Amino acid sequence: MGLSQQVLTMFVSFLFIGFWHGAALNIYIWVAINFLAIILERLHAELLKSSCWRSIIVSRLLSVDEKMAEIGKIVKWLHVVQRW
Repeated sequence: MGLSQQVLTMFVSFLFIGFWHGAALNIYIWVAINFLAIILERLHAELLKSSCWRSIIVSRLLSVDEKMAEIGKIVKWLHVVQRW
């Protein structure tokens, strides 16, 4: 399944969650924040796979793996904090 299909599937799932739990503004805000956090995590994973992106990072940073791992930790930390 491609990334665009995954995004569409997640969007439909989160939309269903919103309808299931009631059409309240706070539910849709929660859905939007979770959807955005998952999209950012998926994009981060896809960027790590891209050789073009890695070559750009290599030319600007000393240690790519350490920096990308730190970025991943920050994204995951923000997701945990948002869910808490």
